[in-house]
Amino acid sequence: MIKVMCDITLSELLVLFMLAVSSSRVLYLRQARIDALASLPQIAFLISLLNIYIWGFSPLEIWIAIVAFYAFVLNVPAALKVWSYLYVDYYHPAFRVFSLFAFFLSIATMAVALIFAPVRVQTDGIRVTEYKYAGKFSTGFSHSASKYERADAILTVFSPEIQDDSVAFRVDNGDEVRGTFALGKPILIFLGDKRASVKMYRPYLEKLAQDGYTVIAGEFFASDMKWISGVPDTPHFRRFAVNLADLNGSWDVQAKKGNFSGRYVKEFTMLLYLAGEFNGERKPFFLIGDEMASDALSLAAGMYSDAISGFFDMTSVAAYPAGYGFIEQTDPLLAFLHGRKRERELTLPHLLAARTEENIILGSEITIEESETENENDAE
Repeated sequence: MIKVMCDITLSELLVLFMLAVSSSRVLYLRQARIDALASLPQIAFLISLLNIYIWGFSPLEIWIAIVAFYAFVLNVPAALKVWSYLYVDYYHPAFRVFSLFAFFLSIATMAVALIFAPVRVQTDGIRVTEYKYAGKFSTGFSHSASKYERADAILTVFSPEIQDDSVAFRVDNGDEVRGTFALGKPILIFLGDKRASVKMYRPYLEKLAQDGYTVIAGEFFASDMKWISGVPDTPHFRRFAVNLADLNGSWDVQAKKGNFSGRYVKEFTMLLYLAGEFNGERKPFFLIGDEMASDALSLAAGMYSDAISGFFDMTSVAAYPAGYGFIEQTDPLLAFLHGRKRERELTLPHLLAARTEENIILGSEITIEESETENENDAE
């Protein structure tokens, strides 16, 4: 079931609503009063900065912060009067004009936020847990001692609430059969493209978890393996910087893919090591990767063949525009910049999940369960 609005959109609309209310007050001054609404832009600007910290850099978050800063600066003299308990009975014409401009900016930005709002999917029957680690590839990673400590690695675990090693699938003649994974249902190990964060893949990863698979998605920000230079390579900034380079044509994936492979093999190696903590039953692993990671999948699977049952390259599905995750649902504004549209039906994430599960089944040893019909025939 799809919710009407997601948390990021609500936080954006809160900022813009506060700015619109504050800016519109110049239209209805009737008598002398303490101009309390002059304090709203200061609060709105603070919330806009917190939104960037929570949700990361994006063109819309940055633009909202700019609009909030404009209103904040415009209302500094009015806010000083509020703090001094001075009454206001008149607004200067210039202040009225600039306030009305801020009002229309807020309303227009509110419309953009609603048009390009992410699609929110309510997922039932799964748990999503995030784990943060500190460390380096050269020395290893350990759980962060504090939630305020820098995150050098982030693992997001998507798991079904009810664990079940059985699986249903169709055979060549079209019949649906049920079976059980002989070695246990594989744990899926996922690394995405650097143009997308794990959040951009959530509709796909959550669907896999709903279908009974545990998915462990990794993101690494260690100081001894930087993916961008000249700017901070952090969870809040990397995706924005890489997409900015991609949009202006300076991020050539095909030209750099050879260099990417070695790095991704290191990331898969470390992710497999960290994932061992969640694999007490020693089930096989199954690797999944997007465009930048595609060449590393076979290399990593070959290096750790005893522990890995197979791999799935998301770029093998022709309908999937590789490298960005499912931005039609998670970042419709970026999708628009790439000539794609917001899509509520989750068609593509579900298609990729189905193709992934087909590959998992083909690469696994499965014990077929006899149906009741076959048992009755045997009895006869």
